[in-house]
Amino acid sequence: MKSLVIVSVLLLFAFGSFSKSKDSIMMLNGKDTVYHEVKTPYKDDSITILKPFDTANIDVVSKTNVNVKVFGVYFYSFIARSSDRKINDTVTRIVIVRDHTPPVITLIGPATAEICQWLDYEDAGYTVTDNYDAVKNIRIDSVGFPVKTDSQNLVWVRYKATDKSGNSNFSEYRYILIISHSFPQCEGRVQNGNALFQVQKVEIYPNPSNGLLYISTAYPKLLSGVLIYNLNGQLVEQVGKEGFNFGKQQFDLSNQPTGIYFVRIETEIGSTVRKVVLSK
Repeated sequence: MKSLVIVSVLLLFAFGSFSKSKDSIMMLNGKDTVYHEVKTPYKDDSITILKPFDTANIDVVSKTNVNVKVFGVYFYSFIARSSDRKINDTVTRIVIVRDHTPPVITLIGPATAEICQWLDYEDAGYTVTDNYDAVKNIRIDSVGFPVKTDSQNLVWVRYKATDKSGNSNFSEYRYILIISHSFPQCEGRVQNGNALFQVQKVEIYPNPSNGLLYISTAYPKLLSGVLIYNLNGQLVEQVGKEGFNFGKQQFDLSNQPTGIYFVRIETEIGSTVRKVVLSK
């Protein structure tokens, strides 16, 4: 702001008054200082010749250095001279070119989504544009992330885009329905990106089980861990990658009550939930 005042004063001395002075023959229409949106055409409000001066003998020309493509403080001057050279008057308007238009940020895909309980949610993302700044210079804040999927719920996420001038805007909300792991469409499914697909080469047996449960995979190096939950969502058994030897692991559920359990298998390509039945 201090630099703006200094520039304005310099322009005042260089190009005359900003508005009508006591001896001026003309006055600016509109404000002495205007703020103009960058990258948009500028049209000045012009001036008014004051009475009783004879406009027929006065020649008025304009002079400006306004560059609407670049931020800055510019001038738009009007110079009035009479044919007998007795009148030589100048008034100047300050034009400040700046950006006060926020970015436009739009969700990719529909505004609603579904995710099975305990699976990892990955959003479809967004697109963003701005009237002045390059996309790489726009800051994006994610709101509502990470999405917790440990219980049935309806949650939302959105994005906030802020350009270098501090103008900000929000995307629409995306509402995400977290579906119970007991739903048929959630059994044996894995999320990779936004797609759910069948995990191959992973076996859980016997099912139903009398207490001893085996999990095997043809790709043990891809396995990150196994977690077993009861019907109430409580974790009853788990093993990390380091405990999964030779692609096969035994789990002893003999001390657990009979009923339905859910096995979450985490791999480097996603995660899957399988239902098993414990019967003794």
